[in-house]
Amino acid sequence: MQVKGTWLSDYVILIRNFIKNNDKGKKQLDEFLTEKDWETINQWILPSLLYPYDFFQRVGTAVYVVIAQENKETTQAFGRIFLKKLIAVYKNLLVKGEVAASLKKFAKFHQAYFKDVESRTYLIESTDKSALMRLQLIKTDKEMRGAAGMAYQLAGSFEEIIEQAGGNKAKVYVEKEPDGNYLFKITWEIQKDPVK
Repeated sequence: MQVKGTWLSDYVILIRNFIKNNDKGKKQLDEFLTEKDWETINQWILPSLLYPYDFFQRVGTAVYVVIAQENKETTQAFGRIFLKKLIAVYKNLLVKGEVAASLKKFAKFHQAYFKDVESRTYLIESTDKSALMRLQLIKTDKEMRGAAGMAYQLAGSFEEIIEQAGGNKAKVYVEKEPDGNYLFKITWEIQKDPVK
């Protein structure tokens, strides 16, 4: 199981900045990161290169637990920033004026950047003003403290997609299901054309 560096580079930047600005930062992060992880963190993360999925899990958990302090709003804001940067590079992620189509396209893009990983984001159903999506996690994802971080980062990404695709007043309700997966109930309003 592997993940493209696109999904890791911002985490690594956050970790580097955290230890640069916090004397005890590395010690705090060591609870989640291995020596081999630190070797990778201290190198360039290349967007197109594949990295081990368990490295992604540990780095994501370290960022969520130590840096974001398990704050869901902070994590959701990070998801928005991450997606804004992603759209600047991958402009075809959006279908302008079609929010549901953009959410579906993002789910497929998300799946494509995780190789042989059964954790997946799905668009279950949608209308012109709502969508139901699921983050289906593998067992090791469900067992880590950072699972909620994955869900809330995605929630922020969904908000950003909605706004950039032409919707507004996005609301994303995140619900942890009994099986450990996450359900997203998403609503938005359609932007009206300005009066001429």
